[in-house]
Amino acid sequence: MTARFGHPRLLHPLPIVTQAALALFLLLGTSLLHAADAVTIYAPLVYTYPLDVVPDYGTVVMQTGWESRLAAFNPTDSETSIEVLAAYGPAGPIDKGGAPNNVTHLAPFGGAQVQWALSIIPRFGVAFLELRTPPEVLINGDLLLVRRYFGCESVIGDASVPQGQVALPVFRELFPAGSTAIAGSVELGRLTKSQLCATYAREYRRRVNVTLFNAGDTEATFRISEFALRATPTPLYETTMRVGAKRVFQINGIPVPTEDSAEIAASISGDGIWFKVTADQPFLYYVSTVFDDPDPGAAPFQVYKPTLLSAPAQ
Repeated sequence: MTARFGHPRLLHPLPIVTQAALALFLLLGTSLLHAADAVTIYAPLVYTYPLDVVPDYGTVVMQTGWESRLAAFNPTDSETSIEVLAAYGPAGPIDKGGAPNNVTHLAPFGGAQVQWALSIIPRFGVAFLELRTPPEVLINGDLLLVRRYFGCESVIGDASVPQGQVALPVFRELFPAGSTAIAGSVELGRLTKSQLCATYAREYRRRVNVTLFNAGDTEATFRISEFALRATPTPLYETTMRVGAKRVFQINGIPVPTEDSAEIAASISGDGIWFKVTADQPFLYYVSTVFDDPDPGAAPFQVYKPTLLSAPAQ
């Protein structure tokens, strides 16, 4: 039996309970499809500033700190959103704030700064964010050097002045347990004094940091090897670090030996090294360098994204 205009109709309407179940199934099915279409990405979080200050009346205090930012770009004609699922710091998972503060909405063909809200700022200011995003959305990360001024016009608050930024890595997958990832070449400034123009070409070292993230559910053992950018298989430095499950650890100022490793020095183009890192749990890492006392016009900081080796390293 057919209704008018050719539209079929049910001879025996479904019971109300069955209709409700069907609606719930369709709703859940749609949600599951959306979740299945989404991808998980990981991005470093950096927020290192001295404690806020209240200067004496009539004085201005300047602080320098580091701050990461994530920008998202939606290339589609549909509105979409990005959600911060979790955050991990040196002490493990970090409680995050309410959903509205951890969801970023993107207009069609629009861009926005990714929002995040954590219950506490991670110790030492380094962490990793875990985010869920549609696969077509592009997310870029940056690290900013920022100066903050307190006490201007004798009012409470601060004014921020960015001093430059470099790209931070954004990872669309974890490095598998047992794999190896390479970072470099890492530029170190100048490790040795120069015989030519010694007055100007002084020893001028960058501080090197290696930030490790154990994404596994148990403690991970990391092996970090540092090599000269020369044809030598002998590491300049090696160390083993144990990092707890879902924790971040930064090796701040990793040693860069030169006394017994003369091949590291380059006479003109500066000094360079590269890193090889492996772990027995799923992991991520990146390398950063800092001039603690940069010359005017120098790039005060740099960040190096690792590349996963397609074949096991020896």
